[in-house]
Amino acid sequence: SDFVPMVHEKYNIHVLLNVYDLHKCNGCLMCIGLGLFHCGVELRYKHDETHKKRRSKEYSYLGNTVSDATGVFHSEPKHVHGAKYRLTLDMGTIQISNNELELILDQMKVTHLAKHYHILTNNCNHFCDAFVHELTGKHIPSWINRAASMALCCHCCIPRSFYDALNEVQQTHANHYHNQSQLHSRNHHQLESPSRSVSLKSSSVSSWVYQTSYLGKEALRAKKKKIMRPQIKHMNRQRLQ
Repeated sequence: SDFVPMVHEKYNIHVLLNVYDLHKCNGCLMCIGLGLFHCGVELRYKHDETHKKRRSKEYSYLGNTVSDATGVFHSEPKHVHGAKYRLTLDMGTIQISNNELELILDQMKVTHLAKHYHILTNNCNHFCDAFVHELTGKHIPSWINRAASMALCCHCCIPRSFYDALNEVQQTHANHYHNQSQLHSRNHHQLESPSRSVSLKSSSVSSWVYQTSYLGKEALRAKKKKIMRPQIKHMNRQRLQ
C-alpha cells in the first residue's frame, strides 16, 4: 500500500526546476539568452531508513478558456506532452510538513486559475517562479522567461501573428491536459488525439510556428498513426485469409 505521511511530520524535499524546449529554434535562441520554454517544479522526497519511498511529482500551470478550474496540475517528472526536456536546475532542499505543503499548493491553485493564464504576463514560468519562491525564497533564472518579458516590452514592434503563434502552441498544449483530466475521470478512456483540436491558419506565421513546434510534430505523428491504423488492420485481415 502507498505510504501516507503524517500531517505535521517534517520531510526533506529536494526542489528541482525542470526546463523544456517548446520549439527547436531554442538551439539558436539560447546563444543570445532567449528561448521558448515550458517549466515544471519537481518535488523529490529525500528518503531515509525511517521513511518509505514516495513518488516525485512535477507541478506546472496551463491555461484553458473552457475551464473555470485551476490551471495548476501535476504529472510524472520530465514527461511533458508537446515539449522536449532540456535540463534540470537545483533550487535547493526544504524541510516541510505535508500539511504546510498542501496549504501552499491550495493557495497556488486558487491564485492560478486556468482562465487567468496569459502567455506574456501569467504563464507557466511565472507560476514556477512564484511556487519556487514560496518554497525556497529563491527566484528562477531570468533567462527562462526573458522572451515573454521582452515581447511584453516590445509589444507594438512585434507582428500580431507572432503572438497568435505562441498562443496557439500553448493553448493546444493546455487543451490536451484539459482533455486528459476529463477523460481520466471517465475510467481512463482513450485520450483524444491533440490533432483534433488544432485549427491551423494555412499561410501564417502562426501555422509555421505551430507546425514546427514539438507539440505540432507530436500531433502530426498521432494523426498519421490514426490514419495508418485501419490500413494495418486491413492488411492483417488479408494475411489471415
